[in-house]
Amino acid sequence: MDIEGHDLEAHTMTHPHLNKMSSSELEYEIGQSKECLLDHGINSTIFAYPYGEGWDNPEVVNIVSNSNDLMDQTLTKH
Repeated sequence: MDIEGHDLEAHTMTHPHLNKMSSSELEYEIGQSKECLLDHGINSTIFAYPYGEGWDNPEVVNIVSNSNDLMDQTLTKH
């Protein structure tokens, strides 16, 4: 898909509600999502928030910002 011009974005491992998670859970969900794509040769620089939630939560935004240079992008509910 990446070769065909589609954006592949980090989006968490299990599509949780980020506002309900601990810091360690957030670090896993966000960081491993990026790492999983890297393991497949995809260097995603965008993070899409599941359900459009978390973009306004400073703790979530901080972890996204510190997770391998991901930029964040707010999307509507999936």
